[in-house]
Amino acid sequence: FFFQAEDGIRDAQESRGLGDVYKRQYQRRVHGEHTTEERPQGEQPAPIAEPAPNAAPNVQEVPQQAVQEQPAAQPHPEDPKVQEEEKKDPDEDLVSEETKQGDEQKPAEQDLSLAAQAIRDAIVERKKMSDNYFREWDKKVVELLSVHYQIFEKVSSRIEVHWEQTNEGVDRVLKFLRDKVAHDTVYAKYLTESVPLLSKAFYDTDNKVTLYETFSKGLRESDEYHNKLGKAIAGFATFVETGVVKEVTGVTETAKARVKTLMDRISYWKAETLKIKSQNERVSHKYNKVYQIGVQGVKPKKREDLLNWLLEAIRQNVLLVSIHRLIGKETAALWSTVIEVETQRMEALRKGFISYFKKYKEIFGTDCLAVPLLETFVPQTDVEKYLGLTAILEETELEYIKKMTSNPEPPTLKDVSVFLENFEVEPFNEQHLLRRVFHVQRDHGILKSFRDCWLVLTVDEFLLIFDEAKDPRLEPRKSDSQVDLTRTTAQFRADSLVVTIIETTPGLIIDGSRRIPVKFPRKDEMDEFLYLSLIHI
Repeated sequence: FFFQAEDGIRDAQESRGLGDVYKRQYQRRVHGEHTTEERPQGEQPAPIAEPAPNAAPNVQEVPQQAVQEQPAAQPHPEDPKVQEEEKKDPDEDLVSEETKQGDEQKPAEQDLSLAAQAIRDAIVERKKMSDNYFREWDKKVVELLSVHYQIFEKVSSRIEVHWEQTNEGVDRVLKFLRDKVAHDTVYAKYLTESVPLLSKAFYDTDNKVTLYETFSKGLRESDEYHNKLGKAIAGFATFVETGVVKEVTGVTETAKARVKTLMDRISYWKAETLKIKSQNERVSHKYNKVYQIGVQGVKPKKREDLLNWLLEAIRQNVLLVSIHRLIGKETAALWSTVIEVETQRMEALRKGFISYFKKYKEIFGTDCLAVPLLETFVPQTDVEKYLGLTAILEETELEYIKKMTSNPEPPTLKDVSVFLENFEVEPFNEQHLLRRVFHVQRDHGILKSFRDCWLVLTVDEFLLIFDEAKDPRLEPRKSDSQVDLTRTTAQFRADSLVVTIIETTPGLIIDGSRRIPVKFPRKDEMDEFLYLSLIHI
């Protein structure tokens, strides 16, 4: 069976709001009309007075013979009293009685009005406290994100500038080596294949005799020298191409690909940040509008729940913080990656040029003073000099990071990475707009499939439903659906823990309705939900 009215179901009437059922009981109590089910605990109905045994009657005893029926005396028509009674309005007594009763009811109605106003004032005060807390929290978050943005923007931009400069340097070196290989290859081919044989310069083809025999022998040696030189140059060109250019190019291309991937990710998340900021502004505008309506007491065209928009505003800020952390993570990865790959390719260039000059000396016998200098060059030391903390960040920024990481020592690159990736934001713990939270199960309509969800009762007389398993207080977000409790009824059975919430939506022709079956884990929670969903705070 289903309970009706005070037993658990409220009629969906436009003029009735949250708490009408108990408001009627309150009205009766104000008028002093305690019913049996409403009588305060411990109060018993007044006993009916019984006559005491052997009590003397409250009348005088008169002999029966003396009692005779006497006709009632008729008043004379000309009696002034009679004439006055005839002139009197027959409804005058009734009007006077109603006025008297109305005067008696006025204090009760005033009490009800004062109570309702006190409730509204309390809700407005709650909204103001919640809004003040939210604005202070939002201000701190915005300030932190602003500093965080300045730091990761400066880090990424300075690293990008350095990276482009060193890319130009590496490309210039590789161009020299490639051009050297190309020219040497052409020259070696000329010496070995295209150069005319000098030993044939004084050969008499008619008589088949070599003139100037001694000189011609010298020219023959010259031909062999050019051939050997051509082969040596070709070997050197091959060595430079495979042992230096290919090695440095491979390291450089891998480095460029890794850095480009990180830079693309940073650009993507920066674009997403702009989208979230735009969305955040729209949500903040909506929140402010709903807040102003709620505080000023203006009747809106459509009822909206302030807590729901507050949760969405918090979620937008939390989402913005998450994206900042992602950008910080990618920026820290870019920083460490550029240091790593820059060290690798500078080491590849160092080794390549040492091999280059040693091979050149081996082939051509010419020594180069560049070798001892290159052997003393330590890439990692010089790379950190140009990409270290003091080269990228200013002293004030390092002091801020030191303060945020609570590290008494000067910050290291690891500390900066921790700040960029995991900077702390004060959690939002204010709950003035929240009345009660219930962890229940909701029927999703598929073979009576009940799944975990959260119900949140708000001060604006809404029921917010969160279908995810996470507590909305720990992970603020806008509800998956909401129910206007001023347009709802509830059905439940005494032997069941399932409550069916029925929301009625007024329509042009017929009203629409929505049924939401909810299963509670315990009966006391179900009773508390029914009680709180029927009365004001």
